[in-house]
Amino acid sequence: MTLHFLVIYSYADFADYTGCFSYKSFSNVYDDVFSSKIEMETPYECMELCMKHNYTYAIISQNGKCNCSTKYGMIGRDYDESCECICSKSSDNYCGCEGTSIIYKIRYDKMFDVNQANYLGCYTFDFTYNASKYFTFNTNGLCLDYCRANGFSYFSTFNGFYCNCEDDNFRLSFSKIYESECNYPCPGNLNQTCGGYFGPRSFFKIITRNIHLTSMSNQVGKINENCMFKLESNYSYDIETFEIHFGDNDKRNLQIVNQTIYFDKNYTEKGLYTIEIKSHNFEYALKLDVLITNDTNIEKNKYSNKDITIYENGRLLGCYKDLNLQPNEHKYFPKNQEICGSQCKRNKFMYSAVGSNEECFCTNSSVFDLSPFSNCMCGCAYSINRFCGCFSYKLLYQIQTDEMSSMIIGKYVGCYDRDLYNNVSYVSIGFLTNDVCIQYCNSQNYLYSATSKSTQCYCFNSLNENEQVEEYECSYKCNGNQTQNCGGLNRLSIFKIITVKFYLNCEPIAYKYEETNCSVTIKTSQSDNLEFKVSIDFGDDEDFRYINLKENKSILFNKTYDETGTYRIKAILLDTPLNNTDYINVRRKMLEVDNKNNYQGCFYDRKTFEMDDVVYVNKFNMTNGLCEEICANYGYNFSSTYSSFYCSCGNSFGLYNSPKFNETCNNLCSGNESEICGGSGLKFYGVFNSDPMTLYYSDFEECTSVNVYNFNKTIVTNPRECSDWCRSQNYTKSIINYRSCYCSMINYEINGLDYTNALCDYTDLSGGSVYYIKSVYKVQRPLIRNYTGRYYLDHVGCFEFDNQLEYVQFKETSISKCLIYCNYTNSNVLASIGQICFCLNSTQNDKKLIQNLFCGDISQNEKHYIGDEDLRRSDHYIIKDLNDSLVMNNTFYADFIDCFETYCYCGISFCVKVTSQCFNIYKLSPTTTAIQNSIQTSFITTQNIQNTTYYKKPDSESSTEYFTLNLTTKLFSTSTVLINKNLTTELSSTKVNSGQNDFKSLSHIEKVNILGNVDYDFSGCLLNCSNHGICKLIGRKYSCKCDEGFSGSSCSLNQKLCALEKKCLNFGTCVDTLEFNNQTNNFDSNYKCLCHEDYYGRNCENEIDLCENVNCSGYGYCKMIKASNQTKIANCVCFQNYLGQNCETKSEYLINVNNFIRTSSIIGILFLISIYLLFILNDVTNIFSKSLVKIYQNNKKNKKEEGFFKKKFKI
Repeated sequence: MTLHFLVIYSYADFADYTGCFSYKSFSNVYDDVFSSKIEMETPYECMELCMKHNYTYAIISQNGKCNCSTKYGMIGRDYDESCECICSKSSDNYCGCEGTSIIYKIRYDKMFDVNQANYLGCYTFDFTYNASKYFTFNTNGLCLDYCRANGFSYFSTFNGFYCNCEDDNFRLSFSKIYESECNYPCPGNLNQTCGGYFGPRSFFKIITRNIHLTSMSNQVGKINENCMFKLESNYSYDIETFEIHFGDNDKRNLQIVNQTIYFDKNYTEKGLYTIEIKSHNFEYALKLDVLITNDTNIEKNKYSNKDITIYENGRLLGCYKDLNLQPNEHKYFPKNQEICGSQCKRNKFMYSAVGSNEECFCTNSSVFDLSPFSNCMCGCAYSINRFCGCFSYKLLYQIQTDEMSSMIIGKYVGCYDRDLYNNVSYVSIGFLTNDVCIQYCNSQNYLYSATSKSTQCYCFNSLNENEQVEEYECSYKCNGNQTQNCGGLNRLSIFKIITVKFYLNCEPIAYKYEETNCSVTIKTSQSDNLEFKVSIDFGDDEDFRYINLKENKSILFNKTYDETGTYRIKAILLDTPLNNTDYINVRRKMLEVDNKNNYQGCFYDRKTFEMDDVVYVNKFNMTNGLCEEICANYGYNFSSTYSSFYCSCGNSFGLYNSPKFNETCNNLCSGNESEICGGSGLKFYGVFNSDPMTLYYSDFEECTSVNVYNFNKTIVTNPRECSDWCRSQNYTKSIINYRSCYCSMINYEINGLDYTNALCDYTDLSGGSVYYIKSVYKVQRPLIRNYTGRYYLDHVGCFEFDNQLEYVQFKETSISKCLIYCNYTNSNVLASIGQICFCLNSTQNDKKLIQNLFCGDISQNEKHYIGDEDLRRSDHYIIKDLNDSLVMNNTFYADFIDCFETYCYCGISFCVKVTSQCFNIYKLSPTTTAIQNSIQTSFITTQNIQNTTYYKKPDSESSTEYFTLNLTTKLFSTSTVLINKNLTTELSSTKVNSGQNDFKSLSHIEKVNILGNVDYDFSGCLLNCSNHGICKLIGRKYSCKCDEGFSGSSCSLNQKLCALEKKCLNFGTCVDTLEFNNQTNNFDSNYKCLCHEDYYGRNCENEIDLCENVNCSGYGYCKMIKASNQTKIANCVCFQNYLGQNCETKSEYLINVNNFIRTSSIIGILFLISIYLLFILNDVTNIFSKSLVKIYQNNKKNKKEEGFFKKKFKI
């Protein structure tokens, strides 16, 4: 086998080996990596691809994967041995191993190195050789790369696996032998030989060839003029042939004989042409761009740099060593200065710093160790267009405020002669870009920056405009960014450094319907006649404005808001990264009241509630009139109803505006379905970012009301967990209220209070408390009663508390306010649990007694027992008349007694009695000023009373009287209030029916006599029998006879089964019925449910299973879904690789897999049968062979014996 002049090529023709690195070292989120979709056969192809797309580095990975990037090695270099795995399609080269890649740096100087190895022959074995390198998949190409990289001129391979590097003296130790001795196939390529067995070696000489293509006219030519080119080579031993493509269908063949050849080309049309030269002898190509034109503008456009904007979300303070820096985590995005500054700002820090290894740090300390800027001149991991500090040194920034943002503009000036800028600051940067040069010069407070010769950065403060040259003379590509030009030979690409500051200032407080203003200002460090376009959003989804603003100018915007709230003002400097935010809190100056109408409108109310001092709940009988009466009874100016059966009272409303986003008051009142009682309760949601490819992943964005009806939902423990779950579902927004997490894209729907008035008061901003839409009325009814009796409260025990259908809740616990409510309902039992109060009659007190003592908790402001909310237990009191014998000469007074040792409290207006001792120490003072048995309700502290009509109980039946009391003195405070039990009310609408005792038939005098006579008790009809009964005189007492289905002293208890609780589930309709009871011979109340078409059962509790008879062919499962008309249908959800309405069709992929398995099975069976037959054939052959051998031996033996006998007997 003859191998004379065998040439082995290295594929580092136009790229330099950089090292072995982790495969993650080049990836980043700015799509700086270009990946080939096809598998490369050789590293040369990957280098050519990266060069074509103007990338700096070619990254070769296992299995021929090729990536191109402008950076590498950010995680760290690995050992070269970690990449020594041969390429799948090129055994002469390594392509990295699992998890590692080989990095080559592309050369762009139009000069390539061709490394070749000339075969010298097969030489003898000698033990004086240098140390050998063992390659598992050795080839002559691998050995060539290894020895060339280590500076040797010769190499040899032997025993297949070994590579030895040699110098010029190798012939002194070896002698040439026959070629046939070198016959060991290379393990990595069996078509090559790697020496011989146990000694013979294949020897090669390493030769490096340089080939250089040059344009004699700086790559610019004119139409119809010759452009001259030069092709050089340092290798003169052979004639080399090239094929030249000029980019216009002109092709030529050239030969280099004397190392250099000149050729020219005449172009007849303008344009950019690419000249490509391919070698016939070797696998490489040279390319060169040439611009042909007569238009200078085209030349400038071809080579001219663009303006550069640098935005870092802060003001650079300098290079500092690590000190008091706290790491800040951002899981899914790299740590550039813009992101790091935003993250630190959102966590209430003043300073931020980014390390070169993608670390973000925050601090509030102002004590730092200042270092030279050169200690921080390392490229950022995310982009080498920025500095990020080195090792323990960080670039420190002061974070921008919401109202001010700044950026650096590198305004490209042009290409200039460098000779006039010799006495300027200069630094060399290996990954130079115009961006980092601008950043460096700005840190040194210079006004101009300039780049030259791909790696040189200059800084200075003045510009000589007379020395500008043509743009094409600055055609050197920047080392760090091949899309930029960094000067040329003795030429500078110059940028003017301008700092732009953008300000937004708004008045912090404004008033509804009154004008306020915001100002926008732009300031620049150098004048350059810059003009910007500004947009401003006033945060009300209505007012957006656009203006043009020149540098160093301001403009004032006027704005009037017609709703209250905190508005977020956003000003954006268009086509730049600058934007500012400010806030205006719009308040109301006065309460807007419609004096012409009782109904004031529909309004939001949230924490802190305007109307929640008193909240009245009546689940079956709420009306707006009843609510107004309750609020009038407590002296409030406005009443409101909401959620069908809630009522609240207050003296103001409308702070949070009227509903919008299609929300309105639309709930029917529980007591009258012809009335509207507000709207439903709504929730506040915290909206967080769940897009990992944005700056602020998992950050809080806004608090608002969201329609989450159709969103995916899960249960989480915190907002970050919600963001992670939504990210896994490929949603960009996570929406949370307490633990309920929903996912959405960016276009979620607002359906209530938006961010201007929303309140996220839960932990970590994970949503907020429920708020309401209320129907608000002006209270126009007068106080309908005055009290003239005296009483005390007798504690009767601790009872089990269940859900009350009617109760009052106070903002602060108050037994005196509770007494007002019980007198209003004509009840004689008061129950208290926390802030809730409800009233009963002794005959209705069916609550379960827990103990005779108190439940446990004591009110701190009025010292009475208020039940136990945790155990759901209430303290009950019986309201009893105070003994009139204790009243002396119409003078009544009780001293304040606070005696915790006996658990009692006695006040001026009442006494809470727990033990007999408490009432026994109740004292009267005869010296107290007479108050004429009068009282004002307890919420009034001091007030002048004039011409107030009261009714006084007569001394006897024959002396009935009523009188008007005139008082001009201030009455007593809350702690000195008397409360009277008997009430006066307007009864003109009371419904009575008692035959001859009909109250309506009585004269006015008779009515007054009845009302004033102590023997008549009218208290049972004061609530008009709740409109569910008639008032009848029974003996000396007027009482209510209730309609069928209602009970109680005032007919307020609804006994109809459908009204008592929700009987019918799943949107079923409940209908009350009467069924005859044979045992009692009466009709008993019952109900019937009219079920929705998808449900059945007594209470519509069962859902019709449409999937019962659907089996989906056994290749799926049935699921009920909503059709377009909202009806439910059965739908088959098919298993993977099955299709069709009933999953009856196999996919093409499954058919192919089944066919493959079937074919493979047949082939496998045939193979096994073949093996079996071979064994049988082998056995038969062996048996047959043994028989033949035996026959042969017998024949031979017979012949021998026959010869013996013939010889012996001479036959």
